[in-house]
Amino acid sequence: MSSVTIYELARGIGRLARGRRRQFLEAWLAALLEGADILPFALEEALAGARIETEARRQGRSVDGHDLFILATARASGRTVVTRNFQHFVDFGVAVYNPFSGETST
Repeated sequence: MSSVTIYELARGIGRLARGRRRQFLEAWLAALLEGADILPFALEEALAGARIETEARRQGRSVDGHDLFILATARASGRTVVTRNFQHFVDFGVAVYNPFSGETST
């Protein structure tokens, strides 16, 4: 799992009002992270991100910063992006899988 994904999840949970839903999601995230393989955003990921953004701009496309960092992490590690936001990640040269629809892209 990308460290950027963890940031996005923790940020989203942190924005929720205190209550049962937030408590449930905090516990869910803690359980998810136990023993998880966390992929950092470091040198190789930064270089991959620069290449992805350069390629996208040449094609007249843009990519959200957090999505770019997740794509870069996947490209640098040879992994697949697994997401419900399928359209945010397709056609950037990284394999993408939507577990909710079964849709795939390379």
